[in-house]
Amino acid sequence: MILKLEREVDFDSAKSFLESLIDYEKKPGYPRSLEAFLEFLAEFDNPHEKLPPTILIVGTKGKGSTAAFLTAGLMSKGFRVGTYTSPHLIDIRERITVNFEKIPEEKFAALVQRIAPALGNRRGIRTFFESLTLMAFLYFLDEKVDYVVLEAGLGGRLDATNVVNQHATVITPIDYDHTEILGNTLREIAREKSAVIKSGNPVFSAPQEPEVAEVIKKRAEEFGAPLHFLNGSARIWDEKVSLTGSEYSFAFKGSERKLRVPLLGRYQIHNSALAALALEGIGIDDFGFESAVLRGRLEVLDENPFVVVDGAHNPFSMRVAFDSLEELFRFDKLFLVLGISSNKDLRRMMDVVDGRACALIATKARNPRAMDPWLIAETAEDYRISKIRVSSEPEKALEIALKMASPRDLVFVTGSFYLAGDILKYWESQRVS
Repeated sequence: MILKLEREVDFDSAKSFLESLIDYEKKPGYPRSLEAFLEFLAEFDNPHEKLPPTILIVGTKGKGSTAAFLTAGLMSKGFRVGTYTSPHLIDIRERITVNFEKIPEEKFAALVQRIAPALGNRRGIRTFFESLTLMAFLYFLDEKVDYVVLEAGLGGRLDATNVVNQHATVITPIDYDHTEILGNTLREIAREKSAVIKSGNPVFSAPQEPEVAEVIKKRAEEFGAPLHFLNGSARIWDEKVSLTGSEYSFAFKGSERKLRVPLLGRYQIHNSALAALALEGIGIDDFGFESAVLRGRLEVLDENPFVVVDGAHNPFSMRVAFDSLEELFRFDKLFLVLGISSNKDLRRMMDVVDGRACALIATKARNPRAMDPWLIAETAEDYRISKIRVSSEPEKALEIALKMASPRDLVFVTGSFYLAGDILKYWESQRVS
C-alpha cells in the first residue's frame, strides 16, 4: 500500500495526515519490530547512520527534563543541538527542535510530503512515531546540528530511536509504566529499556532499584559499555530549592561546579545532575543549564490561588509531583483536577493522592485513550477526599476547581501530558488577555 498526499500540502493537512497513523490501542495491531523500520530508513539513505554524536535517553520518569538539560548544557558551549522528545503538549512541532526552536511549519509539511509515498511500501504502514522519528533524523541532518538528543518513546529494545548507534546512553529512573507492553516486573521493564545499550558506548544512569541496577550492570558488562551511576560516580550537595528554580553543587572526577536549574522541584536537581554526569562523561565541561525550557512540569499559571500544571502520569511521577508541591508552595487546601489514560494504574496513583487533596474534580483529556472520569470519581470514593466532582470537559473541570478554591489555596492539574496540554491551550486562549 502506498499512501499519497496532494502535490503540495500545508501544515494542518500534513499534521492531519500524520495523525491518521496513530494507533490508540494498548498494543499495535502488528508485531513490534525494528526490521521493517530499518527497511523504511533505507529508502531515505539511512539517515540514522549519518547523525552527529547522539545521546539516547531511556527510562520511566524525567526523560523530557533530562533531554532539556542536556540540550541546554550543550547549547551553553556554543553547539547547535537537535532534540527529539515526546509527547507534545500543544503543538506537534514541540517534538522536533533545534536549540529549543520548533521545526518551522513549512519544513514540517515538506518532510511529511517527502516521506509519505514510502510509508506503506514495506510490511504495512509505518507508525506515527516512526514517521516523526525519521522526520527528526532528516531535519537534523538538513540543519547540520552538532549534537542530537533523542528521547525514546516507549521502552527501548523495539523503540524507533534504538536504530541509532548513540555516542552515549542516559537512563533515568525506571519504574512501573506501560506494563501491558513492557512487562509486569521491574526486572522485565529494565530489560526492555536497557536493551538500547550498545558496544563500547558509555552509559550514565540515575539511581535505580537494586533489581533494575542489576539488569543494567549485566547488559553494560555484556557489551563492554562503561557504566556510571549518578549515586556512585558523582556527588551532589548544598541543594537549595525555591519558586524561582534550584541551585546545587556538583562534583565528578575531581571537578566541582555550582549549577543553577530554572525548572521547579527538587527532582529537577537530580534530573539535571544526571545530565551533568553525562556531559562530563563525554568530555563537555563548564556548561550551564540556565536556558533549559520545558513546559508542563510544575508549571505555574497563576497565583491567588496558585494554579499549577504537571504531566505526571504514573505513580512514581505523581509522588514526586506532590512532594514537590508540598515543599515549594505555601497553601491552605489543595484542589486536584485529575485525568489519566485508560491504561494507567489508577489505584496506585490515588494512593499518592490519599489525604493530600480536599477535593477532586475528575475529568478526561481530549484523547481517545483517556479514562472515563466517572471511573476516576468512583475509585476516589475509597480515599480520604472530602469533595468529588466530575466534568468530562477539562476546561470546565478547571473552572469548577477555581470556583471552589480561595486565594490561599492551590489548584493542581495533573494525570497526563494530554490533560496538561488541553489546560495550557485553554489558559493561553481564554484566560490570558
